[in-house]
Amino acid sequence: MPYVKFICVHTTVEQSLKYIVNPDKTEELHYSDSLNCFNDPHCAYLNMKTVFEQHSTHKFNEPLPKKGKGTVKAIHIIQSFSPDDDVTPEQVQSIAKEFVLRNFGDKAQAVITTHTDKEHLHAHIVLNTYALDGQKFNSNWTAVQHARDLSDAICIERGIMPIMLKYDFEKRSHT
Repeated sequence: MPYVKFICVHTTVEQSLKYIVNPDKTEELHYSDSLNCFNDPHCAYLNMKTVFEQHSTHKFNEPLPKKGKGTVKAIHIIQSFSPDDDVTPEQVQSIAKEFVLRNFGDKAQAVITTHTDKEHLHAHIVLNTYALDGQKFNSNWTAVQHARDLSDAICIERGIMPIMLKYDFEKRSHT
C-alpha cells in the first residue's frame, strides 16, 4: 500500500516536471502519461501556466514574496509503494492515473510518471492547482487525508492491502 505525500510547489514547477519526466527513472518514458496537458516538461509547464493564469490573479512564474511562501502553483504528489507490495510498474502507473481521475476529476491537469530506479516503485504526479474549468485544488490536511484514503481504497480494490490492515492482520494471526 503506498504512502502518499504532497509537496507544494511555489516557484519550481518546470524543474519538478523535468525531475519526474526523467527517461532514466521511467524506463525511457515508458511509464509516463499526462492528463489535459503535454507530457514534455516544457510544454506541460506552458499548458499549466496558461490554465493557472486564466483562473488565478497571480502569475505562474512570479517570484516568492519577501514574507511568506507565496502562491502554490502546483502540487507534487508521490505515491511510494513498499517492495513488499509486490506491484509492477504497470500497476503503479495505472493506480496513479486512476487516483488522479477519481481524486481531481477529468478536468485536472497532471503529469503522471512511475519511477523504477529504486527498490521501491513510486509514482510522481505534478498537478496544476487549477483545473481546466477553474476548480482550485488545495493542499491542506483534509485534502491530503482524503487523498490517502482514496489511494488506499483504489489499492484495496486491486488486492493490495493497506499497511495498517496488513499489520493488524499479521498481529492477530500470531496471537
